Amino acid sequence: ISARWDPTEACRPIMDEAPVFHPTIEEFEDTLSYIAKIRPLAEPYGICRIVPPACWVPPCLLKEKDIWENAEFSTRIQQIDLLQNREPMKKKSRGRKRKRRNRKNSKTGTCRRVSNSASEAKNASEADEKYGFQSGSDFTFKDFQQYAKYFKECYFGLKDANEDGKVSDSNQEKRRMPSEEEIEGEYWRIVEQPTDEVEVYYGADLETGVFGSGFPKASSSLTKGYPDQYALSGWNLNNFPRLPGSVLSFEGSDISGVLVPWL
Repeated sequence: ISARWDPTEACRPIMDEAPVFHPTIEEFEDTLSYIAKIRPLAEPYGICRIVPPACWVPPCLLKEKDIWENAEFSTRIQQIDLLQNREPMKKKSRGRKRKRRNRKNSKTGTCRRVSNSASEAKNASEADEKYGFQSGSDFTFKDFQQYAKYFKECYFGLKDANEDGKVSDSNQEKRRMPSEEEIEGEYWRIVEQPTDEVEVYYGADLETGVFGSGFPKASSSLTKGYPDQYALSGWNLNNFPRLPGSVLSFEGSDISGVLVPWL
């Protein structure tokens, strides 16, 4: 990891905070009606936060399941410095892409997943580049946590990385943890005024059908014993798309990421 935090050049776009809504117990009972009610206020922002009543405390099943101990999930490589400066795919030279990939592999040790054949690997690579991302390594949750911790410590100068990749304390200066505002400022600096190539593993968009959902499901044996109010709630993302009145309720198949939520 050769890039480093530059707090003197932090960029934080000036923007309004997203609106926050606090429905009453009665309002919270009808999901789509409440969303329709607040839509004129929330729509100009493109996003909002809805805080449930204090009595609505669903369990987070992902914290209770053992699947994260051994299961591996796939990642993508997100090129942060190109999020706002990406060239059209047709204009990108293969030599430039290959040069970046080779430099990345030599500095960060990023590796691609092994395919069953050369043609499969070629097709996968072309599909990845078509949609603007590359496949990354597979991780267990514990390994991904360790990787994220290592990256943060090295990038923000909390510790020094040795040649063998191990992180060690340094007595040269007192290190401090950057604040959330400073991390956000560094992110926008990389996006808007990049001075280095910064690539990270993107570990989201995971199938809840494989890894499980944070919400209980009415039809799942894993969620027995939890109150029906959470398994059947309209705010449960497993139920939300198919609520009466939703246009998605007319779709018969389970479309991943649309009708089946992602982690």
